[in-house]
Amino acid sequence: MTWIGRSKGTLAGAIAGLLVLSAAHSAWAQAPRADRPTYAVGDKWIRSDGAYDLIRIENGRYVFAADGGREVHLTRDLGVAKIVRGGQVLLELEPPPGLTWPLEVGQSGVSWLTLKSLDPQFGQSVVRLTWKVDAYQDVRVPAGVFKAFRIAQVLEPRFLAASPQSRRLELALWYAPAIQQLVRADGNDLSGLAFQAVALDRPVAAALAVALADPKDQGRVATERITLTGKVTGGTGPLRIAVTLNGAEIARQQEPGTPGKDVALSVPVKLTPGRNTLIVTATDGAGVSRQEGRVLFYEKPAPAVAAVPTAPAAPARPTPPPAGATPPPVVAPATPTAAPPVTTPPPAVAATPTPAPPQAPAAPVNPPAGATPPPVVAPATPTAAPPVTTPPPAVAATPTPAPPQAPAPAPVNPPVVTPPPAATPAAPAPREPSRPAAEPPRAPTPPPAVAAPAPTVPAPPPAVAAVPPESSARPSGAFRITISTPANQVRVDQETVTFAAVVYGGTGVRQVLVTANGVELWRQDNRSQQPSMAVNLPVKLAEGQNTLVVTAAETDGTMHQEMRTIHHEKLMPLAVDVRYPEDRSRVTDDASVVAAVARSSKGISRITVTLNGTEVHQQEERSPQKTMAVSAPLTLREGANAIVITAREPDGAARQEVRTVILERAKPAAPIAPPAPPAAPPSTQWAVIIGVGGYESSAVPRLRYSVADADAVYQTLVSSGFKKENILLLTDKTERKPTLRNIKWALGTFLARSAHKDDLVMIYFAGHGASEVDQRGIERDGLSKYLVPVDADPDDLYSTALPMDEMQNVLARIEAERITVFLDACYSGAAGGRTFASTKTRAVTVDDIFLDRLTRSKGRAIVTASRPSELSIELAELGHGIFTYYLVRGLEGYADNNRDGIVSLQELYEYLAQEVSRKSRQVGGNQHPMMKGEMEGVLPLTRAGKRN
Repeated sequence: MTWIGRSKGTLAGAIAGLLVLSAAHSAWAQAPRADRPTYAVGDKWIRSDGAYDLIRIENGRYVFAADGGREVHLTRDLGVAKIVRGGQVLLELEPPPGLTWPLEVGQSGVSWLTLKSLDPQFGQSVVRLTWKVDAYQDVRVPAGVFKAFRIAQVLEPRFLAASPQSRRLELALWYAPAIQQLVRADGNDLSGLAFQAVALDRPVAAALAVALADPKDQGRVATERITLTGKVTGGTGPLRIAVTLNGAEIARQQEPGTPGKDVALSVPVKLTPGRNTLIVTATDGAGVSRQEGRVLFYEKPAPAVAAVPTAPAAPARPTPPPAGATPPPVVAPATPTAAPPVTTPPPAVAATPTPAPPQAPAAPVNPPAGATPPPVVAPATPTAAPPVTTPPPAVAATPTPAPPQAPAPAPVNPPVVTPPPAATPAAPAPREPSRPAAEPPRAPTPPPAVAAPAPTVPAPPPAVAAVPPESSARPSGAFRITISTPANQVRVDQETVTFAAVVYGGTGVRQVLVTANGVELWRQDNRSQQPSMAVNLPVKLAEGQNTLVVTAAETDGTMHQEMRTIHHEKLMPLAVDVRYPEDRSRVTDDASVVAAVARSSKGISRITVTLNGTEVHQQEERSPQKTMAVSAPLTLREGANAIVITAREPDGAARQEVRTVILERAKPAAPIAPPAPPAAPPSTQWAVIIGVGGYESSAVPRLRYSVADADAVYQTLVSSGFKKENILLLTDKTERKPTLRNIKWALGTFLARSAHKDDLVMIYFAGHGASEVDQRGIERDGLSKYLVPVDADPDDLYSTALPMDEMQNVLARIEAERITVFLDACYSGAAGGRTFASTKTRAVTVDDIFLDRLTRSKGRAIVTASRPSELSIELAELGHGIFTYYLVRGLEGYADNNRDGIVSLQELYEYLAQEVSRKSRQVGGNQHPMMKGEMEGVLPLTRAGKRN
C-alpha cells in the first residue's frame, strides 16, 4: 500500500483537509458496478422456498440442493439453467442465458434458447430471451434491506403471433453485490422462480473499524520520528484512509480493492516537541466513517552539559612565613563523603596574622599586598538539589586557632551554584559568636600530623543548571482545549450524550471544528481575535466505539487537537425477531423455511425451533452471543402449522415467538399425458474424506500423518475413477476445515443431497477418536464414543465432537444403499495412537457394540483401523498410519486377489487384516482391522491400477 504524504500547509489547508474527511461521500460516488461472484461447495442460500446448499460444481454450473429433492442449477454468470422439484425437472433452459459482467445499470442482451417445461402451455419451445439491468435500488426482503441490481428478463415464444395461446413470460431478479447473492425473484409464470432471501448464512461484512497497534496512547518518546502501525478492517466498499497530526493531514490513501479487505497501516510520522495528537480516519464505500487516535508527548532531549569533576580539590600550598614568624598549621584534605540532604558548612578558620597569610583554597582573587585579607569562603557541602547554594563567610579565629577545615568535595550537578563576592558575602549566614577578649590564652596546641602534600588541582568551575525544554515550560497563557464532558473511555447506554468544552489562551481562538467519527458536527470561525470559545452540543453516538475530536486554531495559525473516546453499549432486552414466515400466511408449497434473529445484552446461549410440537432445530453457542441468527428448513402439513422459536439467556430466561402458517395445496390441473419417465441415472460414486492433525486445543495431541493419509486416499480415488467434483476433502490444509459443523454438513447435507439410491458412497476419517463416561447408561462398556473434529473441546466432547450415535442418524439421511466407512481412529484412550483420554473417561475395556448399531441398516459397512481396545499406529518410515498405508495400496490394486481388475470391499478387508496385523507386530504393536456390516453380493470399490 502506498501512502501519499501531505505537508501541513496553511491553516486554511489544514481545515480544508479536515472538512474533506467529514464531507459526504457523494464526492467519491461512482456508477455502481459488481464483479462476477464465485462460490464454493458448502455455500448456502436460505430462501423462502428452502435452504439450498451448494453441493457440487459440474460442467461449469453451480448445483444448489435443498430437502425434498429440490435443485437449482445456475451458470457461473448466474443464469438459470435448470430447476428440479421432487426429482422432476420443472424447467430447463438450453443453452442457459448469460449476463455480462461486471454488472452495470443499462447493460442488456438478447439470445435464442430452448425452453422445456412441465407446464402444458409451454411444453418445449424455442424462445427469445431479452434481458436488461434497469435499476440499482434498495430491495427489502426478510433477510434485510440491500442495494441490488434489478435484472428484467422477457421470454417470447418464437411463434407468438401465430399462436395466440402462447404468451410472453416476464421474470425479474435482484442481485445484491454486498452479499453476492440473488435476494429476490418474481416469476410466478415459471415454477421455482418466485422466492426471497430470508436469512444469510455467510457473515455480513464486519463493521468498519480502525485498530492501532503502535504507538501506545499517552506515551512519551524521546525520538522525533516514529512509525504509526495498525490496520483498518471491515467496511462495505472501497476504503479511504487519512492520517492527521495535530489537525494537519500528513498521509492519505484510497484503497479500491475488495470490499471488506483489511488494510495494513504503516505511516512514518515526524513529531513536534510537546503534545502530539495522531488521528486515523477511515471511510468505506457506504460513507460510514470510523476513527482511532493516539496522544503522544515528544520530550526533546536537553542540550549536553559538561560533567563536573567529583574529585576533591587539594588546598593551595601556603606561602612560607617569614623568618621568626609562627608557622601556621598544615591542614590535611578532608575525606569526601556522600552528600547529605542539607548540610550547613562549618565556617572556615583564618590563620593567625602573618605578613603573608595563606590563601583561601577557593578564593578567586588574591588580595593586594598589605591589604586586610578577606574572609575565606569554604565551599558548600553538596546537597540533594538546593535551588541556590551560597557559602557562608569565613569566621575569624581566636589568637590560638584550630586547624582550618579542608574544603568539602565539589557538588555534583547542582542546579545553580552562585559563588559569593571575594570580599563581602551577598547574604552572610549567622555567624558563631566570638570568644570574649578577656578570655585567658590557652596553652599552645601541638600541630596535627602533616599529611603528604597533594598536587594542586584547580577549583572546578561553577556548575550550570540544565534549562528545561521549551515545551515543558508553557506560559500561564498557553493555548488549551478543555473537554469537561464526556470523560475519556467512558461507556454509556444512552444514544445521545452532551459534549461540552472550552477553548482559550495562546494568541487567541480563530477556528474550532468538532467531529464525531470523522463527520463534522459543529464549526465556528471568528473574524476577530477571541480570547476563548465555549462548545456545548448534543452528540448522537453510533453503536460501539465513537471518537470525538476538537480541532482548534490560534490566530497565528497554530493547530491544536483534543479527543475523547466513548463506547456506546446499547441495552437490549431479550427479544426474537422472526424474519420469515409472516404470521397467518398462506402457502401452496409444503417446503418452507423459518428465519429469525434473537438479541440480548446478556447474550443468547440457545435457540430451538419446533414445528407442530416437534423440535426440528436447535442451536447452541459455547460463549453466549449478543445476537444470534437461526434458520431451519421446514416441511409443512396440510392446514395450519405452528412454528415456535425459543431463545434462552445464560441464566435460563426465555422468550418465545409463534408463527402460524397455513398450507393450502393448489388444486390439481386437468390431467395431461405424463411425460416419459426419465432414464435411470447411471451409478455415481461419491466420497467425503476427512483428515485432522493440528487440533485447536493444546490438550489434544497432534497427529503427524493424518492429513497426509487423507490426501493419499483422495488421490487414489481420483485416479481410480471418482470425479473430483464428487469428492469433498476436509483437512487442515483445505479452505474448508474439518470442524464439527463442516463434518456434519459434509455427511448429512452434501452426501444426503447428492447421492441417489444406486450410487456408491465412501467415507474416510483419519484423526483422533475419544470416549467418555456414558451419562445415559445405555453403553455396555459405560463409554460414549466420538470422532474428534479440529475444534473439539476435550472437556466437553458431547457438544463439540461427533458422537458415533449421531453417525447413525447421519448415515440414515443418505439415500444411497451402498455406503462404506473407513475409520483410521481408535477409542481406547491409551497413549501413543490416534486416541486420547478424556478427563471424564475411566479405565475400562472398550467394546464394539456401537459399531453394530451403525450397520443395522441395509448396505452399510464400517471398516476400522483396529479393534476397540487397540491402538491405531502411525509410522515415520511409512509417512502414514499403518492402516491407511495399506488401505491406499489395496485400493490401487494390491488387494485384487482374483486379478479381475476390480477391488471389492471383501478383497480389501482381507488384504488389510493380513498386512496391517503383520506390520504392527514387526514394530512391536498389536493392531487388527475390523469390519462390521454386510453387503448383498460383491461390492466393487475401485478399478485396479496396480498389482502385487
